Amino acid sequence: TDPLAPAPRTADVRALFERPSTGKVYGIGLGAITVLDSTTDTITNRIAVPPGVYSETGALFDATGRLYLFDSGLGFGTPRQIVAVDLTAEAVEADIPLPQNSWIFDMKINATTKRLYASDLDRGCIYVVDIDPASPNFHTLLATIVDEHAEAIALKESANKLYVYGSQGGECHVLNGTTGALIKSIP
Repeated sequence: TDPLAPAPRTADVRALFERPSTGKVYGIGLGAITVLDSTTDTITNRIAVPPGVYSETGALFDATGRLYLFDSGLGFGTPRQIVAVDLTAEAVEADIPLPQNSWIFDMKINATTKRLYASDLDRGCIYVVDIDPASPNFHTLLATIVDEHAEAIALKESANKLYVYGSQGGECHVLNGTTGALIKSIP
């Protein structure tokens, strides 16, 4: 089939990620990533991804040319994972398994430490994934930081701090990005 043929209606784009170094924009839809060249304003490819990859939950690491997306598995009890897409090869590179019934709400990347942080709304935790291609633990789940507020996360890269907010507790937790230790609760 022609990769540039119009996508089926089910591939409607739910999120956009820009890769500044290449000028490409990636539209996440059901079962496909649409690749748009912003210099020519044309669609150049569609990358097949698992059908559970359809949400806006993801993070792009421009320095390594990888896009990380949550794969919900499309159903309760199905395997959940983070899908790593190599944007240079324009193909799925790896599946990073998560505990069953995980539900990733937010993802952030620390480009300095080369770690991906993914908050699990249902389990009240943050998964830490090694995203350093030179590491022997590349694309491995390194740690799980327990925080019952794990919903929206922000990152202060220079201090390696995570700011974790959850609607349940109504406060912000400041965590050490390496150890996961609570630094401060902000009501």
